[in-house]
Amino acid sequence: MEIEKELEYNGKAEKFIFRKLTFGEKNRLREDSTEIKIMGGQELIKVSMTKLLEGSLLRSLIKAPFPVTQDNIQNLDAELGEKLVEIVTELNNLSGSLQAKTPTIG
Repeated sequence: MEIEKELEYNGKAEKFIFRKLTFGEKNRLREDSTEIKIMGGQELIKVSMTKLLEGSLLRSLIKAPFPVTQDNIQNLDAELGEKLVEIVTELNNLSGSLQAKTPTIG
């Protein structure tokens, strides 16, 4: 499934196309952004929000008025970047993955 959104980029309306991630892609995204460490016999789970947010954009944003690369994603205007993340999160039902995570013990 794909959706098209018109958003402002460099002062003019531009077309952005997003695709829905597959189950496997979502799982790899979660795995790539999660680190599990054992400390004192306890599991600590750390989620890298940077990896999760950038990874979701790199996997889901398929057409933009710029090449979709990690460097370009990192250098986006903050407002546009947040809007793109909002669209990708809603499209791919990632809200549970994007909630603030704190290390979990146990």
